[in-house]
Amino acid sequence: MTIVSTFIETSFDMKKFYAFCLLLFSITMYAQPTIGEPTDLVACDLNGQGFATFDLSSNNPSVLGSLNPADYTVSYHFDQGTLEAGLALPNVYLNEVPFEQVIYVKVTENMDTDNYAMATFSLIANPAPTLAEYEYLVAYDDNNDGIATFDLTTIEPVVLEPLEEPLLYNISYYTTYADASAGTGAIASPQAYVSSGSTIYYRVQNDTTGCYTIGSTELVVLPEGYETEEPEGETIQTFIEGQTLEDLEVEGENVQWYENETETVPLPLTTVLVNGTTYYASQTVYNIESTNRLAVTVNLVLSVADNQLTSLSYYPNPVKDVFTISNTNPIEAVSVVNTLGQQVVSKTINNTNATVDFSLLNSGIYFVQLSSGGSQKTIKVVKE
Repeated sequence: MTIVSTFIETSFDMKKFYAFCLLLFSITMYAQPTIGEPTDLVACDLNGQGFATFDLSSNNPSVLGSLNPADYTVSYHFDQGTLEAGLALPNVYLNEVPFEQVIYVKVTENMDTDNYAMATFSLIANPAPTLAEYEYLVAYDDNNDGIATFDLTTIEPVVLEPLEEPLLYNISYYTTYADASAGTGAIASPQAYVSSGSTIYYRVQNDTTGCYTIGSTELVVLPEGYETEEPEGETIQTFIEGQTLEDLEVEGENVQWYENETETVPLPLTTVLVNGTTYYASQTVYNIESTNRLAVTVNLVLSVADNQLTSLSYYPNPVKDVFTISNTNPIEAVSVVNTLGQQVVSKTINNTNATVDFSLLNSGIYFVQLSSGGSQKTIKVVKE
């Protein structure tokens, strides 16, 4: 009887223990948090590289939804691997993948950190408009009162030129940078803006993304009939072999050089100076180029090394086909450069005689550059 009684008691205890284990298990099991859908975050990229600063925590209300913020922690991660490793990003975050980057968000229950839910969203860095500069906008004072009427919209073809689709952008004008930044207080009639001269600011905004760029231009009132004067400088200047237009000394703004008084295409500053040649300089002030040009004639100053080319002879000039060169000392190299500074022929000679074939070159002016024993010389040649 004792044996039977003991068996029954033991069996009853096992059932209670099993029921107790089930109760414990049910208490420690938690349902995964039900979180909301995060929204994509959009910002404007100001440098054209596809990067911007985002406040990741601005998505906290979206992902928490109805969850109590005191009971859950929201963290943001570069990828799923860093999410699982617990490596969180800072709330104020500069994206690492340009233009669009996927971010992982994790909502963790504070009472049980093994219980969490995750989702993803995108960071989108929209580019701000890239604009061209417009330094000065000029209007003329027709009654000598120092005031003129400006059509501000005349700058738009230049300012908007870098944009592929300028019709997608809206441009507005402001008297202060603060107003332009806030987008408030725009000039009501930009086609007829009266001013005595000031700085105005323009805001170019993408109608789709809302991203914008602010630029400025200086309003300049000039007297009626204003003309920009030619730059100042010595009309006869000397140079040593190999120097270029950049070595000539003149005073002016935005100086450009031409081969004559009426030519419209400027010479590059790398143009090698030719003895006895006259070059013509203009300057541009307030976006207005001088119609008169400063004529500068250049004369070569010989150095000791130039003795290597004192017996130089060449023919014919003008040339149609073959240009022949001879010198007492060996000519090491010959090159031909056009008026744009582009090298069109280059030859190694190492002989006292040389020929250059001009037959395939277009008609025009060329510069034949010679070197001999450390001496250099440039010859102006006309190709017929």
